[in-house]
Amino acid sequence: RRHKNQVQKYIVLSPGNKVKFGNDIELNATKTVHRDNSTFGFKLKTDKFKLGYTSDTSYFDEIINEFKDCDILVINTMKPFGHRSHDHFSCDDCVNLIKNVKPKLAIITHFGQKMIELDPIVQAREIQRKTDVQTIAARDGMSVDLINYFASMPRK
Repeated sequence: RRHKNQVQKYIVLSPGNKVKFGNDIELNATKTVHRDNSTFGFKLKTDKFKLGYTSDTSYFDEIINEFKDCDILVINTMKPFGHRSHDHFSCDDCVNLIKNVKPKLAIITHFGQKMIELDPIVQAREIQRKTDVQTIAARDGMSVDLINYFASMPRK
């Protein structure tokens, strides 16, 4: 509340809401299943790509439909392979989501202690091996130039 007067405009979102920015950018709030019921993910649609961000959530069947047409998936992945959480994604959940959504790029982030101990890069490589989708383990300060990334991809 104290920051409201420091921004030009703010929008309160909940799953299912859509917001347009200009003529070519749309933000869709997506459903999550998490103990904090104020969480939501989002899908950002531009004329160049569609990016999905899961936020904190456990796996649920409808999440596939939330992100079905995304080119890029950014997945909060707290747990490594073989470890489960009732509130967060594991690498096993990532494989299931990625296989069903079939993005061109997956980025895993938001790692828990066990994930860090077992090395997110190793986990990302295994996700990529199981899905045939390029998978990157995020790191602090990392940026990805998505426009150039997609411009350099071979057309199918």
